[in-house]
Amino acid sequence: DAGWVVAGGLTAGATYFVRARARNDIGWGPYSSSVTGMPLSLPGTPANTSASASQGLTMTFTWDIPANSGAGALFMPSLIQRFRVEFADNANFLNSTMVWYSTDPTAPGQTSFSLVFPVEDAVPVVTIVKGTVYFFRVAAANSVGLGPTSATVYASALSQPTPPLNPSAEVAGGGVVVTWTLPDDTGVGSSVWPLLSYEIETDLYNFTSCPAGQGFCPNAVAVDSARRSYRPVGLTGGLVYYFRITAINQAGSSMPSSAVWVRALGAASAPTWSSVGSTLVWVEPTDGGYGPRDSQTTYQISLTYQVEVSMRIDFASLTSQVVSGTQYSLAGLTRGRVYFVRVAALNLAGLGLYSDVAVVALDVRARVAYALAVDASGAA
Repeated sequence: DAGWVVAGGLTAGATYFVRARARNDIGWGPYSSSVTGMPLSLPGTPANTSASASQGLTMTFTWDIPANSGAGALFMPSLIQRFRVEFADNANFLNSTMVWYSTDPTAPGQTSFSLVFPVEDAVPVVTIVKGTVYFFRVAAANSVGLGPTSATVYASALSQPTPPLNPSAEVAGGGVVVTWTLPDDTGVGSSVWPLLSYEIETDLYNFTSCPAGQGFCPNAVAVDSARRSYRPVGLTGGLVYYFRITAINQAGSSMPSSAVWVRALGAASAPTWSSVGSTLVWVEPTDGGYGPRDSQTTYQISLTYQVEVSMRIDFASLTSQVVSGTQYSLAGLTRGRVYFVRVAALNLAGLGLYSDVAVVALDVRARVAYALAVDASGAA
């Protein structure tokens, strides 16, 4: 007959050696060969639980294996046979969905796990409802039984947002400004809170090299979800740029907005002097900011000009005047004083390049102004 005995007070995870021998009226017989055994306890609590919305109106729950798999201080992930995951739309887990998640015997060292809801074999089967908060918890099981339940985590179910609305691009405030408005649906409706960011894409060829839905262009720039405008930098005046905007939440990215375009405005080139005296006359720049006049005539704009007058060649102190034409009459000159003058064109991108510096002086005897044009360094 088989014999057995229960040994108490053993330490989980410790290795014990066992042997047996029989006794009759004559005495004790020889010992059997020894065998080893390791007592186990219930596993500990799963760690690092987290929940998040994922693509396609699904929820992803992740967790790590317990530090105690049932063998005490001896970490043996392979002892965990399965996990019981609970999923509910309330913190009390009333009418919760329960899923048994079996570990993979071919991956005994696996320590992190994830489960995407809804799950086909869940009981009962549930449908994820956008905007609903869902709660998750998990417990580990080994050959001894089911361990304690983890802390509860939760997340709101989201869908991917719809594209941002009303995209536009225009020259304003010293450069190009791209604007848009909130998507119709940010993932839970019109509320802005689920959005994480926007991606702004820029292209010279209307996105032929990176079609919609095939990833962002390499130069995409992320901006905060509170933003509704973006100012690109480094654009070349005269070139046409296309822009589109994508909204992003935890569930993924929207399709991009419709593409909008604008011809970038750069700084104007330098005016050239026509005549210099008590009246300054200059020739307008060859490039008003949209490229050379001979190739971009259609896009030329009205310019104003900033005239600067100083008694110092470095213009450390100066007086300036903005005029609309291409000439300016100097007034209030002091006889015998030398004045340095320069002019630059102004457009919506800001102040353009300065002309060469010219020197103006009022002759002490003849009381007429004469001038000598010099370059920007002050050389004649």
